[in-house]
Amino acid sequence: MTGLKQAPRAWYEDIDEYLCNDLGFVKSTAESSLYILPFYQLYLVLYVGNMLIFCYNKARAEEVRDKLRKKYKMTDLGEALQFLGLPQLSTMATIPPPDEIH
Repeated sequence: MTGLKQAPRAWYEDIDEYLCNDLGFVKSTAESSLYILPFYQLYLVLYVGNMLIFCYNKARAEEVRDKLRKKYKMTDLGEALQFLGLPQLSTMATIPPPDEIH
């Protein structure tokens, strides 16, 4: 798909289908780049060719990452130190998970 004008769209459609149909993610109605895996309380943000996975349970996040790596060529850049200008993102994991996902 490299070099084609529609390559990004085709890639996005492919990963969108894989996340929703094969891995069980639900696409947010409020933000098209946000995918939620309710059972795991796992959030995945997809923007252009980049992805962030947020989860209260690191093992669950790694499980999803490993499934994605089997299908797509990915480079793991480790824990995000900052997101949307908020430093030390990993400290936010101490907040208890919500009872319900809206």
